[in-house]
Amino acid sequence: MAKHYKVNGYRLRNVSGCSPESYDVFWADRHVGHLRQNAGQFTAEVHCIRRADPVYESSTIGDGTFDEPERVHHLRRAVESINDALTEGGFFRKGNDTDFR
Repeated sequence: MAKHYKVNGYRLRNVSGCSPESYDVFWADRHVGHLRQNAGQFTAEVHCIRRADPVYESSTIGDGTFDEPERVHHLRRAVESINDALTEGGFFRKGNDTDFR
């Protein structure tokens, strides 16, 4: 069964039981980013604005899954980084059809 988390108004949905720390990130009903842990690296990417590089990268303790304190830390930091990138990229501009705030 897929895991779901809510972090600072964003909804995180686990995308695969095979990748337990891989999440799609949603603001309201819009898919705005992706989080994943692979080989001890955790990254956050933004999909709805033009940005090629990850907005958050960190080394992790485990290879495939977090322990709970580590999960809370990384998910919060990744979502904060996505929010900052969306704000800087104009995603939340007033009058913009993507204004969900």
